[in-house]
Amino acid sequence: GGFVSHAHPYRKRSYVPDVVVHMDMTVLQGIETYNAGNSEIADQKAEEKCKELGLIPTAGSDRHHLKEFETNPFGGLEFDFEIKTNEELVAALKGGTGKVVRWGERVHF
Repeated sequence: GGFVSHAHPYRKRSYVPDVVVHMDMTVLQGIETYNAGNSEIADQKAEEKCKELGLIPTAGSDRHHLKEFETNPFGGLEFDFEIKTNEELVAALKGGTGKVVRWGERVHF
């Protein structure tokens, strides 16, 4: 009853092992196609892979501290209704009702 999405794929950092960057994504249900902490190239690769595999796009702000929202407050998923439980979130994701938002712009796949 869960949902597995690869968070910030193609991110190149010293703390991210290559095995994560090059993992088998065919086992996933979604791929994070926008992450405010990623480079534009990393997000483009993620979007291309998501479309290629027919997976569900997800997104995140990657903000861990309130001060970080000052430089880029946008990024995530938007739904036309309030989601109150994990089960509702999984159903909404699997139903494809979320819209990726980056820098306040809605992205449709």
